[in-house]
Amino acid sequence: MSKPKLTYFNVKGRAEFIRYIFAEKQIDYEDSRFEFSAEGAKKENLPTKDEVMGALKEQGKLDFNQVPLLEIDGHNLVQSQAIASYLARKYNLYGKDNYENYQVDALYGALIDALSDLYASFRAKENKDELLKQYSEVTLPKWLGFLEKVLSRNNGGDGFAVGNDVTLGDFYLLALYESVERFNNLANFPKLAAHKERIVNRPNIKAYIEKRPKTTM
Repeated sequence: MSKPKLTYFNVKGRAEFIRYIFAEKQIDYEDSRFEFSAEGAKKENLPTKDEVMGALKEQGKLDFNQVPLLEIDGHNLVQSQAIASYLARKYNLYGKDNYENYQVDALYGALIDALSDLYASFRAKENKDELLKQYSEVTLPKWLGFLEKVLSRNNGGDGFAVGNDVTLGDFYLLALYESVERFNNLANFPKLAAHKERIVNRPNIKAYIEKRPKTTM
């Protein structure tokens, strides 16, 4: 059987928590990356978005004309949360019961909500600096406060995000920490800060972070 193949931009984005699953479980997979522009592709020696997306669309592998795409078990999987949930079930990273499954899914919802205003600010054609300031000073601290409380409910916030073992929920939080680190260093959220250190220092996650491509996002 061929090894899994993950196709996505050469950024963390909505694929990094998928990569964390493979890293944690030491699954051999192909991390197929491409660049947004011809200039970036030449610099990084990678194909362009148009080249890769055009081929995938022609092959009928993208149900919604979007990546990430994970080719695994004879299937073409799309939509980042659906892919992550598939892998979490497959590799026992989804919690031990329905309620823990729910908690993992709720953390994905929080991740997306916490980042939505940030992405909107980046896309804004006017008042971008003001919008980013609002995000940094108001919106992001609000969401980090919510997550600090949620984390604290599980074993006092001194273990994992869900239950008593690592789950996809921990990787959702790590993806958030990395996405917003330029705006907030978690100094006012000690439980989140300590949780981040625990997860990034898990041996397999640490090894992956040290060797992964250096990207701006």
